Order: sequence, then structure tokens, then C-alpha cells
Amino acid sequence: PLPCRFASVDIADVMGTHLQNVSANIQKSRIDASGAPLGRAAATPKPILHAEARTHADAVPNAAVELTEESLKKAVKDVPLVLINFYAPWCPWSRRLQPVWEEAAANVATAGHNAVLG
Repeated sequence: PLPCRFASVDIADVMGTHLQNVSANIQKSRIDASGAPLGRAAATPKPILHAEARTHADAVPNAAVELTEESLKKAVKDVPLVLINFYAPWCPWSRRLQPVWEEAAANVATAGHNAVLG
């Protein structure tokens, strides 16, 4: 069984753009192995901490390389690892990935890895 302290309930819309934690609104009760109630859980549960989403201002600008046909061919030939983000400005998933992709590209560049993120 899952202990109550590890249970969390999040609700997200279909596009994944709005996330709401509703764990605080759930009343938890302890039960025994047969399912009989043993009593209520602690009156003051610990708050659930979630990571805050980074804003575009927090991202490292222009860390990823914009690839052309020529630069892609060169990167594939010269570098052992090439990761490509096919970005579409109208796509909410692409827009959500963009700051994460830029940060990953900056981390790869500063760590000195032989890879290209484009």
C-alpha cells in the first residue's frame, strides 16, 4: 500500500498548460489491512512542494544552434551526438520545450560535451 504522505493528486487540462494540485482538499483516513477505518490522518499535513516552472527570462538565450541543411550535414559528420528539436511556434508543446531545450544546450556547451543541440 502507498502511505498517505506519498499520495498526491494533480489535475491538468488536456493541453497540459494548467496544473492544479488538489491534494490539500482530500481528507485522508487510515485503514487496516482489511480496509476497516482506523482514524483520521494527521490534522496538519505537510505541504507538497512542486518545482516552479522557469520563465523565458531564466533561459539561456541562443544556446541551441539553428541548423540549416549544410550545418546539419556537417554536425552529423563531425560530432558523435546530434539532438534536434523540430520547433513549431504555433505548437504549445514546442513552446513549453523551448526554455528547457535552451537550458540543456547551455549545459552541454558549458560542460564541454562533444554534442550539438539544434
